[in-house]
Amino acid sequence: MSLKLKVMRILFTLITAVLLSACVKPVVRQDPQLAGTSNKAVIAQKEKRKFATPDLNKRLWILPFTKSYATNEEIERYHVPAILQVELFGETGRATNPFILPTSDQRTLKAIGIDSSTDHEELVKIAQGATVAGFLKGDVLSVEVVEEEEAEGVLRTRKVMLKVRVRYELYDAVSGRKVHEGEVEDYFAETRSDVMRLTNKLSQPRKKIGLVANKIAKKIMYELIPYSGKLGWQGKILKIESNRIFINSGRTTGIRLGDVLKVLERSRDIYDPDSGMPVGAAPGRLKGTIKVIQYFGLDGSIAILQSGGGVFPGDQVELY
Repeated sequence: MSLKLKVMRILFTLITAVLLSACVKPVVRQDPQLAGTSNKAVIAQKEKRKFATPDLNKRLWILPFTKSYATNEEIERYHVPAILQVELFGETGRATNPFILPTSDQRTLKAIGIDSSTDHEELVKIAQGATVAGFLKGDVLSVEVVEEEEAEGVLRTRKVMLKVRVRYELYDAVSGRKVHEGEVEDYFAETRSDVMRLTNKLSQPRKKIGLVANKIAKKIMYELIPYSGKLGWQGKILKIESNRIFINSGRTTGIRLGDVLKVLERSRDIYDPDSGMPVGAAPGRLKGTIKVIQYFGLDGSIAILQSGGGVFPGDQVELY
């Protein structure tokens, strides 16, 4: 083969390669776990990683929300804060939620009349005694029924909207500090056709309030997820039988078999001897450590003493 022919063949090969590379789309490397998913799925996965929850689920008190709104007589018949609280209770039961709603604690809370208007210091003390990690307070700021301008004529079509706006605050029960606060709002809209200018009302108002409350509860819980890790966790020794130590936290909370926990005395309030004013709560003395060996009930565990001694029911436990 002549030199000229060889050069022409090489040039042809190079030109062909350039043209092919221009036509072929570049391969974008992707996380193998996200392969074959849409852009929305990729974004959702990133959000999930961003709001990764801690290993331990936190016990949360949801206090009855207060009421600041004044609305029309039709809606006033329904207690919106109570409906919202029920929806929040439902959200804590989801598997992806990092919070646990201790049902027995909620019953106790209602029985002793604790709510969002209770004095903050008293509320923190009661929550610490119940080894609750945090509590949620809130206020329903407004509940409005809004109508668009009515069309002219006998047959009229109009949009009716139910709007609800809520403010909430999340507190750490161990320190008493406010961890997060925010406002959320949502609405339900329906289109109505009225004949002969009949008085317009929201159809099935109780159902519509429930739908809006459900959407607001979802928003609140989603906003709280990143802050769950900032809440302190403490468990409590319920009972001691022979060498078995029963704790009020277990599988649901996220305690694992083999976990080593610290046992501490209950924290004590320290006061200034001159003014008599409270300075703060001092952590209890470390008594020893225990090792989790078994689960019991819905969310309890059994441990054995590993080191130290003088352990009694009522003592607090923390991760070692």
